[in-house]
Amino acid sequence: MKMYCDLPGQKINSGTISSHVLPSSQIPDLVFFQDKSLFIMALTCPFPDNIEKVHQYKINKYSSLVQDIEDRGFTVKCYCIKISSFGHINSNNKLTLRKLLKDIHVQAKIKVGQLINDLSKISLLTSYSIWIIMWMKISPVTGQDQQLLVGAASLDLGGQLSALLFKILIVQLLL
Repeated sequence: MKMYCDLPGQKINSGTISSHVLPSSQIPDLVFFQDKSLFIMALTCPFPDNIEKVHQYKINKYSSLVQDIEDRGFTVKCYCIKISSFGHINSNNKLTLRKLLKDIHVQAKIKVGQLINDLSKISLLTSYSIWIIMWMKISPVTGQDQQLLVGAASLDLGGQLSALLFKILIVQLLL
């Protein structure tokens, strides 16, 4: 099984889908590739009120990509994992995560309950950190470090910072 991720050193051809599968400008968060099967994982960390809206957006975003890959003779499964910015992972998302880990044959290697707890903590802590930076204007650092923190806070559109940390955690577990 090969894994490609939207992180430095984890990409293939500047993306996450090999060009021999399908040249594409779309870059899903994680793609697992084995023989003629692809498992696409889309991670997001929305505000709780937007979970269903974001889920539908992700499904729509990747539906044509999935169809194009299937048209080339591959089997594709797309998993949308949503963890609220408050750290809540509902039972459907837990089930989806378990299905993905089972499908890529790593469920036995990973303590799923611990992974779910870690993802929840990452979401909650990054959201809290960003809230502190943005709303309370508390910054214990100055100069370039302060610019980095403010830049990181502005990156969190739709939970991008949390999703980045989720990817790093999952990649580390699977390497």
